[in-house]
Amino acid sequence: MHQVLVYGDSLTWGIIPGTRNRLPFHERWPGVLESQLNASGTPVRIIEDCLNDAAPFGKIPSSPDAMASSASASASKSTHPCRSSS
Repeated sequence: MHQVLVYGDSLTWGIIPGTRNRLPFHERWPGVLESQLNASGTPVRIIEDCLNDAAPFGKIPSSPDAMASSASASASKSTHPCRSSS
């Protein structure tokens, strides 16, 4: 099985506009991609890593070092916005 890391912003996170809620995994584009690839015979697991509200402010890291720094900062927060068990 292949594993694909998707690094994105609130669109990847699946935010429901006007709320802090998110769509279920099967409705977010990474979940749709995972379902379609699995249905076509390509066994894959999509792993999301997201920075909600990052794109409007240009906060999506552009280098591996910046990504590592951002991931470390996100991990230290008590409410990480990325994929839960849903």
